[in-house]
Amino acid sequence: MAAYLKIDPILLVKMIQIFEELGFVSITEGVMTVNKEAEKKEIDSSHIYQDLKRLVKEQELMALGTVQEIYDYLMDC
Repeated sequence: MAAYLKIDPILLVKMIQIFEELGFVSITEGVMTVNKEAEKKEIDSSHIYQDLKRLVKEQELMALGTVQEIYDYLMDC
């Protein structure tokens, strides 16, 4: 499926985990089913999404931040 969608497999896994957490799909015995009665929810309400978003920001800081920005971030943790 990841190849068909032309996205990284780990990104597909995370997307499915977010959809499952929000109740848009369910996975039983390896079979994913769409929940047609799922209520509308913002993706920001997903804890998995929030964690992933935070991780991306941290990776961006470590890759592109100045030494001072990285130092300040690490001292605040």
